[in-house]
Parts: sequence; structure tokens; C-alpha cells
Amino acid sequence: MKTDLLLVLALSAACGKSEPANEGKRMPAPPPPVKTEIPATLSIAVTVDGAAKAPITKDTLTTMAPDWSDAQQRRAWKMSRLVGVEDSPQISFAVTGTSSNITIELPAVQTENTLVPALVVSQRGTIVAEYVDPKDPFPRFHGEGGRLGRSPESEPRVNGVTKIEVRKR
Repeated sequence: MKTDLLLVLALSAACGKSEPANEGKRMPAPPPPVKTEIPATLSIAVTVDGAAKAPITKDTLTTMAPDWSDAQQRRAWKMSRLVGVEDSPQISFAVTGTSSNITIELPAVQTENTLVPALVVSQRGTIVAEYVDPKDPFPRFHGEGGRLGRSPESEPRVNGVTKIEVRKR
């Protein structure tokens, strides 16, 4: 009988909750701080017509004035100007990023809208390739995709750009 009681006590102790009762009601973690500094280790390989060009580095972006900027220190550079090519319907930019080594092709000139491929310093301090509307390069919703890193934009974007290849279409 004593062994039965000890067994019941041992089982009830083992079945107890290991987490506090209010675990699901915790406050969410605060958003990360805004970083507008360009990473010192930035090096984006550039290839134009199969020939390697000088990489885009922190020095490149700090010495070249951005095409768009605002009071919140957001900056964006037109991709064609960065790599030294003229905008043309015959070229596109194949941009590779750090996440899964995925390459996305961004046409330089689009006939269906006025968006322009650009390199942007995100509010998290990463370099992002995305389409920018020259009339409103930093729309109100920009950067408000939540803490999970989801983007509110429907256009493609590449985080952590490592390579830009200019291709003829």
C-alpha cells in the first residue's frame, strides 16, 4: 500500500507542468533596433557581360550619393548607376543573396509599371535588392512587415546581396 502511494506521488510529480502557467501570455520581444550603418565587410561581386567589375563595397556606397534618401536615414541607389550600365529593356540584373543562394532576375526597364531595381540599406542594416518607385521610394508601409521578417511588398526582393550579374535578355 505504501508502494502504491509512493508510485502515485512519483507519477503526479512527473506529470506536472514544467513551464509557468502564464507562459502563453508573455510580452512579445521588442523589435530589433534600427541600423542604418552599412556593414564594413560588404562586398558584392559585379559581372557585366561576363567580365568581372570592381565589387560594390562600403566605400562605394558611402562615396556615391544615394539616388533616394529621407530624414530617417534610409538610402537607395539605382542599380544601373551602381554597376555602370545604361537602363535598357534588353538588360536585367540577376541578383544573388545570402538566403539559400537564390538568384532573382530583375529587369532594368519594365513597360507595365515605373518601378526601378535598386540597392537599399534596410532598417535592419542589411543590403537588399528590390524594386523602388522613384516617386515614392520609401512608402509608408515600408519596413512594417512585422518582426518575423515578412515583407509587405508583392514585388521580389533579395536580402543580403552577394552578387549582381548584368545579363542581356
